[in-house]
Amino acid sequence: MSKFNKPGTRKRGFSPIETDETNPTTTFEGAPAFNRTPQSELFLLGVTNFVSEKTYYETAKGRDNRFTQLVRTVAHTDGLWLAEFITWLRRDGNMRSAPLVAAAEYVHEHARYPENVPPVVVPKQRAMSVRLAVSGALNRADEPGELISYYTSRYGKTIPMPMKRGIADAVRHLYTEASALKYDTDSHAYRFADVLELCHPKPRNERQSVLFKYLLDRRHGRIKEIHDIPELLETIRARAELVMLKPGEERHTFMRRVQNGDKAAIEKFGLAMASQWEWAKSWLGA
Repeated sequence: MSKFNKPGTRKRGFSPIETDETNPTTTFEGAPAFNRTPQSELFLLGVTNFVSEKTYYETAKGRDNRFTQLVRTVAHTDGLWLAEFITWLRRDGNMRSAPLVAAAEYVHEHARYPENVPPVVVPKQRAMSVRLAVSGALNRADEPGELISYYTSRYGKTIPMPMKRGIADAVRHLYTEASALKYDTDSHAYRFADVLELCHPKPRNERQSVLFKYLLDRRHGRIKEIHDIPELLETIRARAELVMLKPGEERHTFMRRVQNGDKAAIEKFGLAMASQWEWAKSWLGA
């Protein structure tokens, strides 16, 4: 006889999406429907919003405007929820552009109305919720520059302090030798050094302090030769040494040393590759 699987024990599903059944409306096609709460509407749009892309029922501009307006609305009703949602959207939701846009718009709304963002009443708490939203939106090393580029292109060069502090929090975890090799390129308007100069993150250890100084020196043209690269930055130095090898025979000769078990060559190649197979493939001319 079953002890647990009995009638009445099955639970109904629970959805975080809430509707206002007292406020009926219609769908785009005219069918009966209900309006959702701003948080529910923002959640549904956030998990499907790739930014600047049209859908069947909405233009790209209309969709982006709706997303921005929802962020601003929720910023005034539940800033802490918004900060947590942005973090979830970037991490568990695995969305990239939408969290950046949401964080930037939250920053701007906070800067416009710093005295009116309930339920966070204390100014320091308001600023902290914005700071958490910004750091939560950044999960890849090229994203701090992406966020700054979006914000400054829309709202000017003045970056509010909570945004700077949120970016600084993220940079301390995101900026490594490997990420600098992969993402700090001339194809970006805001390089790692520009982010450092704007937001002033505090290095978490000596190696990162040396890395920050190297990034600044490179940006300002003070790195001329391999010996200008600090020895502590073994990965960046190894990459530079391999890049100096001429394409073709010199590089293939080095790889034969790797294949033959030369420990020094294996270690240098492992450091230089920095888990970036794309670079290794390009370097070998494959």
